[in-house]
Amino acid sequence: MKNIYRILVIAAISAFFASCDRTDKYVGADGLEYIYPFVTFDVKTSYSVSEDIGHFTIPVRLVNPAELAFNVTLSGVDGDAINGVNYTISEPENGVLSFSAKDTLKYITIDVTRIPDYNEPGYLKFAVTLDAATNGIAIGAFNKVDVTITDADHPLADILGDYTSEGTDYFDGNTSWTTTLSSVEGDVTSVRIIGLTPSFVGGYIPALGTDYSFVAEVSGEAGSRTFSVPFGTPFVSPVNGNIVSLWGFDGTYVYDEGDLVFVEQPDGSFVFEDDWGFGIGYRTATGGISVFDLELPGVVMHKQ
Repeated sequence: MKNIYRILVIAAISAFFASCDRTDKYVGADGLEYIYPFVTFDVKTSYSVSEDIGHFTIPVRLVNPAELAFNVTLSGVDGDAINGVNYTISEPENGVLSFSAKDTLKYITIDVTRIPDYNEPGYLKFAVTLDAATNGIAIGAFNKVDVTITDADHPLADILGDYTSEGTDYFDGNTSWTTTLSSVEGDVTSVRIIGLTPSFVGGYIPALGTDYSFVAEVSGEAGSRTFSVPFGTPFVSPVNGNIVSLWGFDGTYVYDEGDLVFVEQPDGSFVFEDDWGFGIGYRTATGGISVFDLELPGVVMHKQ
């Protein structure tokens, strides 16, 4: 058992509203000064979709709105997924998103093409970027969205993708966040868990600058499957030189023995049913544990 200390990570929502460092002002029709508006993706900057989804949308938001019409130029950035082969930005077709003077929210529509048969590694990746805007509108720091297209022919295809996780955090009370289950190259019996706790949504923390995830083995039949990660399992990459691991939590102390087990429910959700909670953190030089999050029992993952 170890004593617990909390680490505070920069909150995504704070970064969202501070995502533009532009502070110059303009004079509105009412004669008052206003900070220039900027456009940004939402806090969710990663998506996981099946190749048989057909199409999906990504919101683009105007912050500090003003009655200014403007255009935003955007791009698809190929990775494994190729524009025109695996995906197509169908709206805006010309790569220019137009905001009227009254608009504060617009959507990018992306069509996804299904490729027959299963192909390693079971996923393809690309990105969408906000490149420039007209009429003095700035581009916010959340200017890139990463997209993973999962192979619909993967043996675990029905459970891969984004989930809305809901639970009670020891520090913050009731909370919800996005958890992603993606495929693991060369292993069709396991999933990669991204965003197991709120501080690691998207698997990337700007303040730390590294991707983080856990790999879990899936067992059982469809409708009653489980996936588990042993407590004590570390991230591949250290955080500021510290080995960050998954910990069990009994309400007072944290432990590095046992397993984190999620159980599939008839409705397709996954529930953490153990009497213990779980958290992510690392050992301190004094023998305590510094944690990013501690989730109490009863966390539920609902497929988006």
